[in-house]
Amino acid sequence: MPSLGLLLKKDFIQFKNYFVDMRNHPKRILIFFFYFLYAGFMVWINGINASDSQGEMSYTMVNSFAFGLLFMMLIMNVGTTKKELFSLFKPADLNITFTSPISPRTIFAASLIKSMYSNVLLIAFMMLFLSGKMIASGAGVLDMLSGALGILVLFLLLQPMTFISVRLKGKVPVMLSQSLMMSVVVLPAIYVFYRSGFNIIQMMNSDLLNWVPFAGWSKALILLCYNYRVAGIELIALMYAVSVLLIVGFCLYLADDYYEDVYDGTVNMTRLRKRQREGNKLQFSFKWFESRRSVVMSSETGHSAYYWKEKVIKNKSDLHHLFGFYELAVILAAVGVVIYNMITGGEHYWFAYVLNGVYAYLLLIVAAANKSEEDFLTARFIMIPEKNSLKLFSMHRLAITRLVLNVLIFNGILMFTKGVEPLVLGVMVGLQLVFYIILLYSNILSKVFFQNPTDAAVMMPFIKMVQMLLVALPTGVAAGVVGAMTESVFWTVLAVFGINLLIASVFIACTGSLARRIELSK
Repeated sequence: MPSLGLLLKKDFIQFKNYFVDMRNHPKRILIFFFYFLYAGFMVWINGINASDSQGEMSYTMVNSFAFGLLFMMLIMNVGTTKKELFSLFKPADLNITFTSPISPRTIFAASLIKSMYSNVLLIAFMMLFLSGKMIASGAGVLDMLSGALGILVLFLLLQPMTFISVRLKGKVPVMLSQSLMMSVVVLPAIYVFYRSGFNIIQMMNSDLLNWVPFAGWSKALILLCYNYRVAGIELIALMYAVSVLLIVGFCLYLADDYYEDVYDGTVNMTRLRKRQREGNKLQFSFKWFESRRSVVMSSETGHSAYYWKEKVIKNKSDLHHLFGFYELAVILAAVGVVIYNMITGGEHYWFAYVLNGVYAYLLLIVAAANKSEEDFLTARFIMIPEKNSLKLFSMHRLAITRLVLNVLIFNGILMFTKGVEPLVLGVMVGLQLVFYIILLYSNILSKVFFQNPTDAAVMMPFIKMVQMLLVALPTGVAAGVVGAMTESVFWTVLAVFGINLLIASVFIACTGSLARRIELSK
């Protein structure tokens, strides 16, 4: 199709101009130097691991990590489609696509192909990171490619799933469409949990988990990377391929008129602007909530204006500025852990610690989606006559307050879990807070070093990997050393808290001084 080639050529020219413009921005060479340095380091590390490693990774560990991550990613992708305005393209592309005689199905195909580039790069880094254990387990190149393909296909399916949900907004209630899409994955997982006798360990070792749509299918292909033989893998791959064809075909069927999509998105943008001016009714399905409006009792000035702004936004878009749907979901998960612990007579008490670990991973996602630092280094930020450290703290004050309140509540509930150490849960409250501060202030530091939006977008995968290493590497070293010396869970968690508190303090000190230097240079 000539029009498809034209759309892809436009993106290729933009990509080429980015490299050509390096003559005017030589610092961009550092970006790719970091990427090559990281890739070379991972190849070297994995080469050592491949020659020295004697054992295979635990089947339960691979199952738990792969299925849990993919399952969570699918659920979060479906759950966040309610906030999407446009389904085919971004508003910035309207001046090209809306005025050109290009088929909407062609636009969808080009959008799907474009999303492949970043996903291939991300998966290549993931495979480099994990290749040492894969080679040590005896997996061949074909097995590793099969696992990479399983992850790639799932990543590529996220956009079509979002597209279907957004396009069905006007025809099917959003809650109904999201519930149906989630049930495809959630109900089979619940059935496997039931067949495993409500035992999470048996569930993760069950072969039935490989048959859970999408998350289980991708997990089955990932198992090939670690030289595990999966029963019925040919049928699983066939079901996966047929499902992909059906989803893409349904997307092409729905992509019949982007004029309607432009109209719907424009109406939604107008509605959101009206909410910002007049206040917002709580987005809840029950009628008695619809009469409630956000009421701003007082406003703040100076650096506190950022806190006031975030407070108004949360009051308009969530249950309360201190409490929302995600916080409610975490608390319900804590209640579920306590009930499960009571049913099993105190077994698997370590689920309370696992839930804290899962929540720490969720903080990485939440911090990446945090928009409170959008005003950083803008004219508004510079003109406020306050210390940069105070202004930065005010930007994140509400997010940190919500986190502290939520962590206190759900760890307070987990205290009723039989077998847990209260002191360990107490230290984990501080640990979650320190993790979140590290992630938020590392976002700020990335904006300091990469002020150009294009450079920041190119560096985003690398920045996220560095953030994960900042959280995981010091934590692993501290836990390994102190755990081997003391053999105490409490002192191990306390050491992890201490090392991360030190990192957070350095980040807070650096961001303020670096921002001051940039202000003086402008």
